[in-house]
Amino acid sequence: MNIFSIVLCAGLAYGYNITFGPKNNFFATDTVENPYSNYLFGQNGNNVLLICYEDKDIVGRNGQCELGQIDITNQKITFSNESVFDTKAIDNYEIQLLGPNGPLNNFLIGYTNGADSSTGPGKVVLGSFDTTTNMIKYGAPVTFNVGDNDQSNVVELERNDSYFAVCYSIGPNDNKGTGCRIGQYDVTDLSVRFGQQLFNVPSNGPTDGMGISRINNESIIVCYAESQGNGNGVCVIGMIDDLVDNGLNAKITFGTPVVFNNQGGTDEIKFARVYRGNRNSTDDPFSDFVICYVTSVDGACSYLDLDQDANGNIELILRSRAAFAPRDSIDQPSIARIPANTTGLNNQQELLLVCYVDVGIDEDAECIFGTVDVVGKKLAFDTSQDNISQFEDGRTDRINVLYLGGNSIVICYVDINGAPITNDGP
Repeated sequence: MNIFSIVLCAGLAYGYNITFGPKNNFFATDTVENPYSNYLFGQNGNNVLLICYEDKDIVGRNGQCELGQIDITNQKITFSNESVFDTKAIDNYEIQLLGPNGPLNNFLIGYTNGADSSTGPGKVVLGSFDTTTNMIKYGAPVTFNVGDNDQSNVVELERNDSYFAVCYSIGPNDNKGTGCRIGQYDVTDLSVRFGQQLFNVPSNGPTDGMGISRINNESIIVCYAESQGNGNGVCVIGMIDDLVDNGLNAKITFGTPVVFNNQGGTDEIKFARVYRGNRNSTDDPFSDFVICYVTSVDGACSYLDLDQDANGNIELILRSRAAFAPRDSIDQPSIARIPANTTGLNNQQELLLVCYVDVGIDEDAECIFGTVDVVGKKLAFDTSQDNISQFEDGRTDRINVLYLGGNSIVICYVDINGAPITNDGP
């Protein structure tokens, strides 16, 4: 069976070492797929985890979520009961936590409502949670793609008017295009509605491994592999019309793609926002991005510089690239940014934690620390074996690492536990 597990990790060390705590299994009797978790930063004074996933043992594969109360001191997580949001829910790529003018107890999930990852319509559901009672409730799922759907990614946009973007691919194997649509949520009745138009990214055919992130109220960044050719990785900036004036009729205009990986085989793209000058501010003009991904020859990260002029136009520049798993076959990378001077270990530089599956070693799960130079705009990893920490010996899937602050992290993953491979890749 696949056991979806949590490892609570304490003793985060600037010297690239991790001391792992015990596993906390919250779904130990059934098989799960495509879990995604997010840390609810001290909601109501508590450290709380939100996890959504597929229950593969239920006919149709229920999509469900639950809350976990985190006790950092005792390295323990206490989970609530499961709460179903749809009876068919595949590929829960990301939980987008919401919060105009500060965090709300709400989240969006984009997923495929079908039998597998690219068969069935694409839907979004708006949920709310109460960390005191451990209760979750949902509005009605709303369809944004009536055709076969894949690669659902949701990101909040205008934080004062509840707008968001959903980016996805259409058709079996993404062969009918990839694009984004504007949506709007209402937390009073947990409803969602969409604009009519899909804005296609400038790809030369099918895409793969897509990831997206918000830049500011008027822009997003979308990165993906161009499946034609050798699968180079590219990113594009999407500029959005004034949402206040245009609302759901706002247009997304994509710029020229910028190549971030020319090694081919790009997949599993993950984002981390970094702030120039070691700021922790959310002022958008002062932020760049680090993206980490799979390639045909290694696992690597790239530093992307966003240069914004006085008119709001954004130029995307690839500044550097560094491999965290050189000459190695890896899968399922997940990353967490650790700001400078936030641990008790005098980390004067920004740290980047990358956790991944080492396909070449029986699918063991490993983590490695790198440093982020926000002035020189470059990354560095010491990939000697002594600096790689293994947290699961054996076949592992769907890793998700979360930084809790201080010296603590949580890693969520599927523990395949010796069963035949059943997890569908995105």
